[in-house]
Amino acid sequence: MKEKLLNTFKTLGFILEKMDDFGYGFKYEGKNYVWVPNSDDDDFLSIVMPGVVERDDIESEIKYYKMIDLFNARLKYVKANDYYDSIWLSYERELIGEEQLDDVITHMVLHLNQASHFFGSIDWDHFFENNDTDDGDELDDLDDDGEDDELGLAAEVDDNEGLEDTNEKGGE
Repeated sequence: MKEKLLNTFKTLGFILEKMDDFGYGFKYEGKNYVWVPNSDDDDFLSIVMPGVVERDDIESEIKYYKMIDLFNARLKYVKANDYYDSIWLSYERELIGEEQLDDVITHMVLHLNQASHFFGSIDWDHFFENNDTDDGDELDDLDDDGEDDELGLAAEVDDNEGLEDTNEKGGE
């Protein structure tokens, strides 16, 4: 399966760079991604975006973890984690049967890309100024249609977008 995935990344135009024992790094739209193969499970596919937000850039630890919590509560598929004192976004899934790997990888990369835009588009200072509580009520400002009432942000990914710009896929 690893060889099939390597070939699929190559077919999609991504230039993978081996990163010691961690995985394979690549770029899309100027952002760094890592495909993390799992030696114990060939059917497990994990793509991550490292260092979306650095821990030192956030004024308090509570706000840092609330950012992660809000993000994870709001978006599907992509999850945020604290890793190496920064927020990493990840999309993980099981490969089942004879899936079209090019479609699967494209879908995963697009969701990660949109999630990073969502994460970066939130005015976190404004959000915390207007939701300065410790009871978790800040999630009440996000309504069921996927938009933040206060910030006007869409939290959904446009699945109709493709990896159109081949110049950005392979690094810079």
